[in-house]
Amino acid sequence: MHDIRSSILGIADALRNSFNDVLITGSYLMNKVFTIKVGPEGTINEAETLSSMFKDVAVLIDDLGFLNSLGSLSIARIRGSLVVFVYDIHDIRPFCELTGLPCLEPWDQESLVKAIKESRDYSEAFELPYIVRLGPWLSVGEGLSGIGVKRREATFNKNWGGEPMRWGGLNRLLSNIRRRIPEEVGGVRSRDNITVIGKGDGVLVSGPAWSFIKERLDKVSNYSVVLSLYINPLPRDFINVKYVVDPGGLPSEGGWR
Repeated sequence: MHDIRSSILGIADALRNSFNDVLITGSYLMNKVFTIKVGPEGTINEAETLSSMFKDVAVLIDDLGFLNSLGSLSIARIRGSLVVFVYDIHDIRPFCELTGLPCLEPWDQESLVKAIKESRDYSEAFELPYIVRLGPWLSVGEGLSGIGVKRREATFNKNWGGEPMRWGGLNRLLSNIRRRIPEEVGGVRSRDNITVIGKGDGVLVSGPAWSFIKERLDKVSNYSVVLSLYINPLPRDFINVKYVVDPGGLPSEGGWR
């Protein structure tokens, strides 16, 4: 727990240097590291309110807390940005796909900084909550300082005048029940956030598998190691992948599913 605790604390510090507000919630794991006062669902509601004031908001949560807040998250409306950083011991990826939420999976400290900037800026651009999947595979040291907070005045109700019944629960539910990821996310942002190492047949390496693969790059020198920051959506149409290396949840051979 000591290494995980240090990693989570380092992530929290980086988020505080990247967002106007950082809310921390969750379940068993987060309660081991922080004193939690507000439950996951209430925290997402608070984050939505802060976003309505044109603020950049991060929520740091564990996987159980994330699952408990899916109801609130699936109908959240964004005007600033709302990014949920999930410390994932199990696997939340199917739930991101089910709810139509963009999900990033950084594989090292450098890509984590990239994920912070990508999710913060494009959550606001596309008015969508973004998910960033974190876990024990990420080694976060003292050098992670974040990307800097965008300082600006809070502005309540930005561009909300044209939507009737903005605060009506039924209206919000019906308007979000078929949430789809914008084409710009699947066709542009996911494509622009791919790292390829080497030449040959493509091998997609997930974030949790990177710490294992990077020590053995000499053994895969005849392949292209492909690392995608976006895991939902996966950039299917832009990379030729024949194999996948992943602890679970993705196909091991034969390309995309």
